[in-house]
Amino acid sequence: MEELKKCPFCDGEASLKVNHGFGEEVISAFVYCEECGVATRNCALEATARGMWNRRVEE
Repeated sequence: MEELKKCPFCDGEASLKVNHGFGEEVISAFVYCEECGVATRNCALEATARGMWNRRVEE
């Protein structure tokens, strides 16, 4: 599992929020900053949300 990078705006800690359905399947997932609240959009997969969060323009 890919580790979440710190927030690109405030350097705060990031968290993954996963929403499950009745059968415990993943309905949506997103990553957000615990400090400033910036977040990715809802994604169908946890891996997609993590990848969106960790993507940086110049690395």
